[in-house]
Amino acid sequence: MTLRAVVVEDNEALRMITTLSLQFDLPADIVGEAADGVAGLQVIEETRPDLVIVDLHMPVLGGLDLIREVRSRGWATTLVAYSADAAALIEATRAGADAAVLKTGEPDDLVAAVRAALEPPGTRR
Repeated sequence: MTLRAVVVEDNEALRMITTLSLQFDLPADIVGEAADGVAGLQVIEETRPDLVIVDLHMPVLGGLDLIREVRSRGWATTLVAYSADAAALIEATRAGADAAVLKTGEPDDLVAAVRAALEPPGTRR
């Protein structure tokens, strides 16, 4: 099954790398992209993806607020927080992210985090 994914990242180069990685390694169909949280919420509402990769530090509306808003609206999507800030990743999981991964980690860490987040509850390691 191909995942329907949205990437919300303000850095265009990182957004492209993330998109390519998801398409190649999962596979995922990228149904939307956004460079800030407000645009991200709009894309998520329009596409209702299975997966959202969200940067935590963005202009207009940050990733933590996006995660909280998605959860408050009850949208069923897997949220994976992606940041270079380890403390922000802890806050992201408290806010409702299903997984969190450091941008400074290994290239395969994001895909591993997505796979773990997609495992049914009770089977996650």
